[in-house]
Amino acid sequence: MAGTGDDKGSKAEKLGYLGLGMMGIPMARRLVNAGFDVTVWNRSTGKAKALAEAGAKLALPVIDRRGKPLIMRAFAFGDALDSGQWGIREPRPDAAEVAPDVMLVPLLAFDRSGQRIGYGAGYYDMTIAKFRAVKPVTTIGIAYAAQEIADVPVTERDARLDFVLTEREVIDFRTA
Repeated sequence: MAGTGDDKGSKAEKLGYLGLGMMGIPMARRLVNAGFDVTVWNRSTGKAKALAEAGAKLALPVIDRRGKPLIMRAFAFGDALDSGQWGIREPRPDAAEVAPDVMLVPLLAFDRSGQRIGYGAGYYDMTIAKFRAVKPVTTIGIAYAAQEIADVPVTERDARLDFVLTEREVIDFRTA
């Protein structure tokens, strides 16, 4: 990935050192590969802006209805958003539906096996299962180290994370 400084490798290095330092260069390179679509749940985060500036394609979740997986729609900073369920800002219905390669997943707590406690409705678990049924999807939880607990109660519907990023470490569950 050598080049003029404007290539994906250089952008990934800048992203790894500045915007996503705790993720490291290898993960940053994966995220900025040309074909990656990345789902973010909070469009105002510096990480999402850093990913977009590095060339990642972004998507935001849209709630279809309770008991159904989320719909992921393409998003770019500056796009007009509608007010969805519970007043959550989301892409308009005419935004392209996408199948992300990487999902940044919200959580309240996590454990060392890659399980998470979400916000209770199972939207992300259903969505991860939907996409993993057709292609590999890397899931990354963003948390503070204090959100780690000994054991998350697990059901057959819960989707295991691939990584959790905290202010202290990158935890890789893929080999656990």
